[in-house]
Amino acid sequence: MASSRRIGGIQVVGGSVCWLEVRPEEGGRTALVRARPDGRMEDVLQAPFSARTRAITYGGGSTLVCGERVWFVNDGPSPEGGRDQRLWVLDREGPRPITPNRPWRYACPQLDAARGRLICIREDWETLGAEGQPHLALVAVPLDGGPQEILVEGRDFVTSPTLSPDGRRLAWLAWDYPGMSWDSAELWLADLDDAGRPTAARHVAGSWTESCLQPQFSEDGVLTFVSDRGGEWSLYQLRGRCAKRVTDLEGEMGAPLWSLSTSTWAFCGDGELIVAVVRGGFWSLHRVDVESGAAHRVETGCTHISALAANRGCVAFLGAGPRQSPALMRLELSTGTLTRVRETSGLSPEALEGCIAEPRAIRFPTSAGGHAHAFYYPPTNKAHAVPEGERPPLLILSHGGPTSAAKPAFNLYTQFFTSRGFAVVDVDYRGSTGYGRAYRLSLYGHWGVYDVDDCVFAARWLIERGLADEDRVVARGGSAGGYVTLCLATFRDILAAGVSYFGVSDLLTLVSPTDNLELHYPDVLVGPRDQAEATWRERSPRYHADQVYCPMLFFQGTEDPAVLPEQTRVMVDALRAREVPVVEFLFEGEGHGFRKAETTLRCIEAELAFYGRVLGFTPADPVPPLEIPGLD
Repeated sequence: MASSRRIGGIQVVGGSVCWLEVRPEEGGRTALVRARPDGRMEDVLQAPFSARTRAITYGGGSTLVCGERVWFVNDGPSPEGGRDQRLWVLDREGPRPITPNRPWRYACPQLDAARGRLICIREDWETLGAEGQPHLALVAVPLDGGPQEILVEGRDFVTSPTLSPDGRRLAWLAWDYPGMSWDSAELWLADLDDAGRPTAARHVAGSWTESCLQPQFSEDGVLTFVSDRGGEWSLYQLRGRCAKRVTDLEGEMGAPLWSLSTSTWAFCGDGELIVAVVRGGFWSLHRVDVESGAAHRVETGCTHISALAANRGCVAFLGAGPRQSPALMRLELSTGTLTRVRETSGLSPEALEGCIAEPRAIRFPTSAGGHAHAFYYPPTNKAHAVPEGERPPLLILSHGGPTSAAKPAFNLYTQFFTSRGFAVVDVDYRGSTGYGRAYRLSLYGHWGVYDVDDCVFAARWLIERGLADEDRVVARGGSAGGYVTLCLATFRDILAAGVSYFGVSDLLTLVSPTDNLELHYPDVLVGPRDQAEATWRERSPRYHADQVYCPMLFFQGTEDPAVLPEQTRVMVDALRAREVPVVEFLFEGEGHGFRKAETTLRCIEAELAFYGRVLGFTPADPVPPLEIPGLD
C-alpha cells in the first residue's frame, strides 16, 4: 500500500501511451513514462525533474507530448530554492527551460505549431488582485523562449484552452467567483487573426445554471464539449450556432474539474468517440458514433474509469474493478484487445483471493426527506470470520471535495480493513458527483449538515440490518472528508473514534491565500460569510471542541496549501486541553494528499494501532506501538 503509485495525465501519441506516475519511493516525484507499441517501457523524464504543476491549487495538465518532443512544467528544485514551476522542453538536445524564472505557474500547454508557440494557462503570482489572488490568463509562449503575449484574461478563471486543427479558432472555459467549474463554467470560442490573437470571442454555452467541461475539436473542426444543461453531464457538439446533444446514452459523462487534466471522453477516429459514463456510482466505457448518436458498451470489467485518452483506435485509461486493482489499460478498438500496461501496486488481487470485499451499492433515506447513496463492503477473510452472534465494527469513509465521489472498485485501503474484520461504508453523501446536477448541488448551503447526516443515516441503515456494531463505529476522512469526520465527532453521538487526514476544523480560517480555486467555495457551501458568519462558526468543530469525547487521530502535512496545518493544530490543542485522548502526526514536506511511501506506511500502521487500542483488539499485524495520551 505504501508503494502504490498514482497514475494520471494519460496521452496517446501515435502508437505510444504516455502517462504521469507519482512515485512514493522517490519522495513523491512525478515521472513521465512512455510505453511504445512494441511494449518497451521507458522513463522519459529523469530525476530530479518532476512533471507537476501547482497552478489553480491542485494542478493537472503539466505535460504535452508531441512525438519525441515533450513540454512539461517542472516541480523539481528551483535554483533560487523552492519549486521551479517553469515550462521546459525535452528533446534530443536535452531538457531546458523556455520560460523565465519568475513566480508564474503554467498548465495545459497546447501546441500552435504554425505560429511556433504554446498556448497555455499562466498563473501570475507577481500580479495579485484585490483579494491577494494571482492573475490568471491564457498566454502564448514562444517555443524559443521569447516574450509572452496574453491572449485571454479578465475572468477569475480561464482554463482548458483547445486549438482547432486548422489553427484558426481557440476555445476555452471561464468562470468567476463564487462559482466553481462544476456549477457555472462557461464555454467561449474565438477566431484567431493572422497574428494569432483572439477576435470576435463569443459565448457558446454555460451559465450560473449550466456547467461546461472538457472542450475539444474534432479532426474536421467541430467543437465538442460536456454540459449539464439537461440535468446530467452529457456530450454536445456545436453545429452552427446551436449545441446539439451527441447521444441519448443515460448517465453522467463528466467529472468535477479538481484536476485540470480531468478527462472522461476523447475522439478515437473514423467518426467515433469514446466516453466513460457513470450511473449509480458505477462507471462503464462506450463507443459513440457521432453522426447517429448510437452507443455501444465496451466490456472492460471496470467499475471506475478516469484519465481517458485516445488516438486513432487506441484508447488508454486508468481503470479498476471490484476485483481488479487500478491499472493503466490500453484498448485496441479494432480487435477489442485490452492490456494492463502498468499496475499501480505490486500487490495483485489474486494474492488476496478469499479476502476481497466487493462493493454493494445501497440507497437509503436520510434527513430532510432525502435519499443518499453509499457502497458497503462486508468484512471478508477466508481464514477468519466474524464470531457467531457478534457484529463487526464499522468504518465510515467520507470522500473529499466535497464535490467528488466514492470509487466502487478495488482499493487496498478498504481491503486492508475489511480483511481485518471491519465492515466499511463509503458514503456518496448529498453533494457527490455521478448522480446528476441536482444531487451534486444539493449540499450547497448545507455543508456540515447533509453530508454529516448522510454518514449517520448510512451507519444506522447498516446497524438496523445487523451488519454493524453500533458501539464500534469509527470514521475516517481526508480534507472535506476529514471535516465530516470532525463534525461526526463534535456534533453527533455515534463515533467510538475518529481519524482526520488534513481535515477542516475551522471554516472561518479555512480559505488560504494560496488556494485560489476554493477562495469562495465556502460561500456557496455554507452561505456568504458577510451574511452567515454565525453559521460558519456554528458548523466549525474548533469552536465546539468541548463536545468531543471520543479519541481522535490527526494526520497533517506541513506544506498543505488547501488546509493549512493551523487547522489541525488548533483542534489538537483544544482536545489536549480537555484531556481527550488525541494523537497527532505532522509530516514535513507533505502537502494536501500524501505522496511519500514512508508517510503512507506510518499512517496506515498508526491508524490500525489506534483502532486496536480504542476498540479493544490486538492487531495481527506487527505495527509499532502507539501512545495515546489520555487513554494510556
